[in-house]
Amino acid sequence: MTTIAWDGTHLAADKMAVWGELRHAVTKIHRLRDGSLAGGSGELAFILAVIDWLNAGADPAAFPAHQRDEKDWQPVMRITTSGRIELYERTPYPVVSESRRFAIGSGKHYAIMA
Repeated sequence: MTTIAWDGTHLAADKMAVWGELRHAVTKIHRLRDGSLAGGSGELAFILAVIDWLNAGADPAAFPAHQRDEKDWQPVMRITTSGRIELYERTPYPVVSESRRFAIGSGKHYAIMA
C-alpha cells in the first residue's frame, strides 16, 4: 500500500512495510550518488535492486532480471537533479513524464488530486 508522490518540489512517501501480519517502518526514498531521488512501490527488495542498478550507472545490460517479469515487476520513480520525472517499469529505459506532478503506488490517484 505504498504511495510515492512528486509535487514539483518535494518527493514524499509513506514508511509502512508489511511482512506477513507485522508492520515495519522503512525508508522508501533514496538519494542516489548523482544527487537524484528514487523510490518505488511494491516489493522492497526488488526496488532496492533497481536503486542499486541506478547508482551503478544504469547499464541496460545489467538491468535487474526480476524487473522484466511480466507479472512481478515493481515501478521505480526517479527525480533527476533537474526535476525530470523518470518511471522505470519493465525495461532499463524510463518513461519520462512531462507533468509537473506525478505519483506511483496504490494511492497515486489521491496524491495527484491533493
